[in-house]
Amino acid sequence: MFHLFFVNDNYYYFFRLHQLLCERLLKMFQQSLRLIEQENSSQRNRPTSAASVLRLSNRPNIPVDEYYSAFLDMVRNLLDGNMDASSYEDSLREMFGIHAYIAFTMDKIIHNCVRQLQAIVTDESLDAIMRLYSRPNGSVGLVDNLYSTSQQNAEAAYQREMETYADGNRLFRICSFKNDRRVTTSLIVVDSSDDDDEERIVENGTYYAEKYLHGNEGDYDDTTMARLRAKLRKKPRFLHRYD
Repeated sequence: MFHLFFVNDNYYYFFRLHQLLCERLLKMFQQSLRLIEQENSSQRNRPTSAASVLRLSNRPNIPVDEYYSAFLDMVRNLLDGNMDASSYEDSLREMFGIHAYIAFTMDKIIHNCVRQLQAIVTDESLDAIMRLYSRPNGSVGLVDNLYSTSQQNAEAAYQREMETYADGNRLFRICSFKNDRRVTTSLIVVDSSDDDDEERIVENGTYYAEKYLHGNEGDYDDTTMARLRAKLRKKPRFLHRYD
């Protein structure tokens, strides 16, 4: 089963930044686990180096198994202004080596997340999007990959309601699969053209051409008139002329 959420640009930017933040936290956590394994392996297979005994190594005075928690504390201190960016980056290099670059812009990602979240909370149109999603029948469920007709109709109605909040004729369809622990996103281009207006333009153009031919029959031979009328019966598209 999945939960369906149609969103505009603001919501999409927030979800994308949140995903980026989670990915980088996961990478730093995985790297800290690898460093713990390397540390345990080196302690078993070789004696303590002279540089470590003489305290000449560049490694920080933090146990390897506390690297990740220390990293989170440094991010908090950086956001609170208790740590400058250069010290933050230097400390990360000492702990994580060449993999530290992943977390260099962590504060910027968090700031942008907060900015987007603030826009979502304060904008009335964005609040309306959340109300549409929060209705009892506002989400579409999918069970065993069987998409019933009623579910398709519910999704189509939900999308039509959301089209009024689209940014630049585009929506994003976000599906959250709880059991699979995954989220999918797809772009939907909203067709803003009006079929009635299109038909009216074609009819007006055809009417004008027919009236012109009828009033100027003497200026063309029968073959030319027949060919022009045959083309008009195909309802060609007349382009607007701009002078």
